[in-house]
This record gives sequence, C-alpha cells and structure tokens, in this order.
Amino acid sequence: MISPVLKVCGNPKTYACMSGDMDFNAGRIIAGEATLDEVGREVFDLITATTSGKPTKAVRLGHREYFIPCKSQDLCVNA
Repeated sequence: MISPVLKVCGNPKTYACMSGDMDFNAGRIIAGEATLDEVGREVFDLITATTSGKPTKAVRLGHREYFIPCKSQDLCVNA
C-alpha cells in the first residue's frame, strides 16, 4: 500500500447507499445535521487516527484500487 485512502462523501444519499465503503459522511453539512466547523474537526480527527494506524474501510475491505468503483449507484439515484 502506498498510502491509506479515506473515502469522504459529500452527498448524504450516496453515503446512505455506500456507507459500507465510505469512511466519512461530509454530506451532514448540506443536510443541516452538522456545521462546517464540526465536520472539519471530525475529518481532522479521522485523519489523525488514520495516520496513527487506524485502518480505513478500504484497508479493512482489502481494496487495492485508486478510485471508487461504480457499485450500483443507480440504486442511489432513486433513494
């Protein structure tokens, strides 16, 4: 592995469909569930935890790709 990959999603509907593959739901900002400052702090804390050895979802799932593959995202369109 070259570097851990943190998958951050800005769309709450996509995150709901793909939360098993995503590390962080930044879409909570546009959903009105969290402020930009709160989410920024949480992302910073997640980065810190990752650099301290906490495995990302990609690592736990054994992913080796360098992009998020299309995984039935058409299911998310109508969510």
